Amino acid sequence: MNRDDIIRMAREAGVSNANDVWLAHLDELERFADLVAAEWQEKCNTYIELHDAVVKDNDRLYVAVAKMREVLEVQGRDGNWNFDRYMQGMFNGMEMMMSLAEGRDPVFRDPPEKWLHASPQRERVQFPTMLRKMWSGTEVQAWLDENVNQENNNE
Repeated sequence: MNRDDIIRMAREAGVSNANDVWLAHLDELERFADLVAAEWQEKCNTYIELHDAVVKDNDRLYVAVAKMREVLEVQGRDGNWNFDRYMQGMFNGMEMMMSLAEGRDPVFRDPPEKWLHASPQRERVQFPTMLRKMWSGTEVQAWLDENVNQENNNE
């Protein structure tokens, strides 16, 4: 409450003012005290409601962050994060989100030397013989070996 609020409530209670001298009968003074108490109680109730809402939000956020931490721990176990590139990316993305929630730097994981899940190997792609009349089979096969079939050799 500020000075203007006090003056407003004094006038509302019937307290008179003459040249900055306030005069009040006992019943006006009691009414003024009741008005001040009511306004103070209303402000206190508003504060309590806001406080309760903040506590409720903090509790909800605490529970959510705890659940996120549990999920990250499961994703970070051997056999999950190092299963394949997708699962490593999943872990690193979840780690980024947790680091933001916890206000810390993320600790990303580099790819392992060997993934637990081997990528499926496709057979060597060969130039179809029926198309050799249109294109040179040797040139196309060389391109296939250089650009497509090398994937099998790199993994």
